[in-house]
Amino acid sequence: MATMPSKNRVQPIEKHSKTTKGGESGWQSSFLPRKGGKNRMKNGHRRTGSFSSSFGASEQTESCHWIRNHVEMRECITFIPDEKSKGEDKKCKCGYLRSQHHRIVKEKSSDTKWNSLKHTATAKTNAFGELEFVGFGQRVGKFVRVNHTTEPEVVLKLMREQWQLELPNLLISVTGGAKNFYIKPRLQEVFRKGLIKAAQSTGAWIITGGTHTGVMKHVGEAVRTNAVAGRSSNKVVAIGVATWGIVHHKDELINPQGSFPAGYHLEDPPPGRAALDPNHSHFILVDDGTNEQFGKEIKLRAELEKRISEHKTRASTQAPGSSSVSIPVVLLALQGGPGTLETVYQGVSNNTPAVIVEGSGGAADILAYGFNHSLEEVVAVEGHIGKHEIVGRVDKQLEEELREKIMLEFGGNDASKLNKWTMWAVESIKKKQLLSIFEIDSRESAKNIDVAMLRALLRANKDDYQHQLKLALAWNRSDIAETDIFTADRRWKQEELADLMYSAILEDKVNFVKLFLENGVSLKDFLTVRRLQRLYSEIPQSGVLFDMLQKRLRERLSPSKTNMSRKPSTAKVSVTMDDVGHVIQSLMGEIYVPLYERNPERYKPDGDPKTLCEDPTRELFVYCVLLNRQEMARLFWEEGKEGVAAALVASNLLKSMASELENDTELSEEMSEHADKFEELALGVLNECWGEDELRTQLLLVRELYLWGELTCLRIAISGNHLNFIAHSACQALLNNIWMGKMALDTSIIRLFTCIFIPPLVPALIYFREDQKEEETLIEPLGTEERHFSIAPGSIRRPRPVVARTKTSAGMIVDNIPEGEDLNKSMEMVVVHSSGSGLKNNQPTPQVQFKEKDEEDEEEYEAPDTEEGELDFRSSGKRISALTRFYLFYDAPITTFMHNVLSYILFLCLYSVVILTQFEFNVLSVIDYILAVWIFTLLCEEIRQLITTEARSVSGKLREYVGNYWNLFDLVNIITFITAFALRFFPGTFSAARVLYSLNLMIFFFRLLHIFYINKEMGPKLIMIARMLKDLIFFIFILIIFILAYGVASQAILYPNETRVGTVLQGIFHKSYFQIYGELFLEEIMNDGFTCEADYATAIANNTQRCPSEIGTYLVPVLLGLYMLVTNVLLLNLLIAMFGYTFEKVQENTDKIWKFQRYDLIKEYSDRPPLAPPVILFSHIFLLFRAITMGCCKRCRPGDSVMSEAGNCREKTADSMGVPEQ
Repeated sequence: MATMPSKNRVQPIEKHSKTTKGGESGWQSSFLPRKGGKNRMKNGHRRTGSFSSSFGASEQTESCHWIRNHVEMRECITFIPDEKSKGEDKKCKCGYLRSQHHRIVKEKSSDTKWNSLKHTATAKTNAFGELEFVGFGQRVGKFVRVNHTTEPEVVLKLMREQWQLELPNLLISVTGGAKNFYIKPRLQEVFRKGLIKAAQSTGAWIITGGTHTGVMKHVGEAVRTNAVAGRSSNKVVAIGVATWGIVHHKDELINPQGSFPAGYHLEDPPPGRAALDPNHSHFILVDDGTNEQFGKEIKLRAELEKRISEHKTRASTQAPGSSSVSIPVVLLALQGGPGTLETVYQGVSNNTPAVIVEGSGGAADILAYGFNHSLEEVVAVEGHIGKHEIVGRVDKQLEEELREKIMLEFGGNDASKLNKWTMWAVESIKKKQLLSIFEIDSRESAKNIDVAMLRALLRANKDDYQHQLKLALAWNRSDIAETDIFTADRRWKQEELADLMYSAILEDKVNFVKLFLENGVSLKDFLTVRRLQRLYSEIPQSGVLFDMLQKRLRERLSPSKTNMSRKPSTAKVSVTMDDVGHVIQSLMGEIYVPLYERNPERYKPDGDPKTLCEDPTRELFVYCVLLNRQEMARLFWEEGKEGVAAALVASNLLKSMASELENDTELSEEMSEHADKFEELALGVLNECWGEDELRTQLLLVRELYLWGELTCLRIAISGNHLNFIAHSACQALLNNIWMGKMALDTSIIRLFTCIFIPPLVPALIYFREDQKEEETLIEPLGTEERHFSIAPGSIRRPRPVVARTKTSAGMIVDNIPEGEDLNKSMEMVVVHSSGSGLKNNQPTPQVQFKEKDEEDEEEYEAPDTEEGELDFRSSGKRISALTRFYLFYDAPITTFMHNVLSYILFLCLYSVVILTQFEFNVLSVIDYILAVWIFTLLCEEIRQLITTEARSVSGKLREYVGNYWNLFDLVNIITFITAFALRFFPGTFSAARVLYSLNLMIFFFRLLHIFYINKEMGPKLIMIARMLKDLIFFIFILIIFILAYGVASQAILYPNETRVGTVLQGIFHKSYFQIYGELFLEEIMNDGFTCEADYATAIANNTQRCPSEIGTYLVPVLLGLYMLVTNVLLLNLLIAMFGYTFEKVQENTDKIWKFQRYDLIKEYSDRPPLAPPVILFSHIFLLFRAITMGCCKRCRPGDSVMSEAGNCREKTADSMGVPEQ
């Protein structure tokens, strides 16, 4: 060995490091399959604790094995005495004493020149592992001793695979004064912040000499300050490349088996030595067999930097589809001596840009002086046509001035050295394009040392704008790109920025996406279907979206679903847009119809690569939402249209994905917060629309959105449980309009009830919107900037615009009103209709009508005849006939609701009469037959509701149907009635039938509570009751434990060895339960005047009550007292407190919750046929007949179905709708 180990204070290899593995940045890295990276978390940190220790041991063993097999050191084997050494233990010319040589093969005379390659031998390295600086807390670094002729690729492989470092996006090589480097405190802080900002913002490595002195010490302190402040989650990687022979206390690092960790004591070193800096994260100690000789690492360091620069940046490797760029290197020179001049010279000779810090002294000031006083000239680059570079012209006078400065600064006794140093300075200045001067004393530039370094790299590639932009993108420095690349003298083409735009989206670099959009990128031309598919195929291999796509991919590719166990996959996920649509639908629910499913030809995987997306902004917005990229999603949301629907869909998607994250609470909460923010955005847009035009805002809420699953904003909000959105005045006004139908909103309940009982009074008592002249003011002139419904001047004798009617997912139909070229044409008011049947294909065929304005004045309003029970809630401006008034009155949902309530009350009355007075065995009265038919019509109505649910699959319809608790109520009622009706005809079950009838009637009475949801006072109370019932259920489980505990104990003490099961159960449950309410049974328990049988056998024979045991009469009352104390005082008061908390909690949001649940009731009666049971049977027969007829017509003419015609008409008029953009 080159050195002999003294007393070694390192820990044995079995003891693992307490600290983390450092050096890795980027959240995505923790999920990518990498060798040796199984136990890493975000930013490369190792998991701690007993679970991870077993992994750590295996990792260390693997690392030790690899290092010992691939890394070598050097030791001197030829002793050449140094004439200057004195004493018995002579010193060799290698710098080590004779006793420090591990083995000496031969000796030579003192006049022989020592040579590292000739007089040394290689051996397996004996110093590697983790380095813990004693007295500096938990600061631990990686270190290794390497041969100075080691291949750079081996060192890089060690850093990447064993030290788990990811490739950087920039390499900052810091060189300069190693001794007595002084910088003013203010400038010192500026330097540190600028250096760290450059490293963190670009994901750079910082390479220095690694010692605790000079410039290296300042770099280390900058790293430490950043780590203590916690300014970023990205750990700065500071790599020290030093000479092994000059390391102070290097004997503490020696351990042939590896040190985990090696304790290193930082002390003031003697001359010829230097201590390692405790703030560097990694150390490469270069060994050429010498001792106390500086500069032996320069060659390997230069080769290593060059080898690193030949690799691609981290961003390129993490995002395979992104634009790739080689890792750039920038040299930062501060102060320094002749070595710094040589380093800069070699750097610029290799086309490495250098930043010279003027004002730091030494070599840096000399180079800065020459740069500032040299002439600048632009010359053509040899071998590159049309390419130019900036060179510096150094005349004789400037060269002499530089020589004098070098002589004064470094001494000039040796003319050959002086000439060499001058040559280095002059040749460096000639490469003026590669040099940048940073004035550290300047107030303006002192804050931007990071900008100076990055601009130096851009300056080195001045003519290659594409490469400059790739560099800025790799660093994620949009500020540099905006000020230095996107200048006014250059125009960028779409094709030049397309790949970079793709990279920016893929790597989630929002500021660059903004910059590209401002400088020529058109999303419409940029986003092709093929490019969108690539984006989804190259998503990070982690997160909810990746898991769901992997699951979908296995389902699609697997011939059977029996082998669906999840296995980690390192292969790239290859997905189609159909897979993406399936994932979106699974998150949004079956009611959402994916765009890719409705237009499969456009989005097929093997389609034309130039096919464009229908709405690129919408596609990118959904992509970012699925990846939980909030800032990028917000950008595309602002760029896109239909902001209310987009924000609501985003909120729904994020809520669904958050519910999928059972084991990641932090990410789940983050997604929930983002979902709330999108709901706030939707509310903000809705507020703006409502303040601008209330009428058109209501239409916006019920307009079917082709790009958003053919849903309406209202339906999306309901599916996502957006209480605040539904509680908004716009939604409530819309629901009120739908609820009242065509009738005036101020119609009183008294008038309604009067007309229901006396129908001829409808024309006299009920006012409709056409009767209110003030409704005409809703038609306003169209402004120059705002779009409103209008009748423009000069519209007489002009044809009316095309009106296309479409059906919404909420069971309502909205006419789409064109605008633009038809602004000068008169317009009819848009009408919202309620579907009478709710059948999937139950939509009117769109018709184009052309009517003259003067004809309209004479025309009477006619009720629509395309749908049964259509609801027209806005004024048509026409006169209503008497017959139409009857139709509109009975077609309104509120009228349907009142008819059903009265019908239901009549049903309960008849049912009660049967149970109380006419319930006989095997005898059916007229009322019994009426009830049977009534129940049959209720069953038909439930079947209709099941069929017309919005889900498309049978399982989805069933889930949606049973998801409504009132539907379960109805099913239980119907099944119970049928069962009781059947049992009524058998003598043995007649009594059971009576009981079932009674229980069934009780449940029917409870069902009556449903009608109170429409009332603003009663509705919230029902919500509170429902919430309190949930509390009661959990409370009952707790209460049962106490009941069982006391009941079993008291029964066993009072009546030991009781064999009668009924008696035992009664003693356990019956008595224990009613004792809670004050029925204590003390006479029986204390045997005080209680009639009982003392003999057990006699009690069994006569089936009489036993007398309690004597000990029980004393002990059980004590247990009863304790039992009453717990249940009556503690548990019941706990229940009251729970109810009080629930009441207060619900009370805060009672209004919102009631308004939200009110939607279901209004929708139910908007979809329900106008006739009430039992005459609703006629509506069911008519709907069944129409469904069969339409089905037959569809089979006869499959291309002319109602659905296809409505869809075609919608597409033709989609761009000219009169509903305002959101």
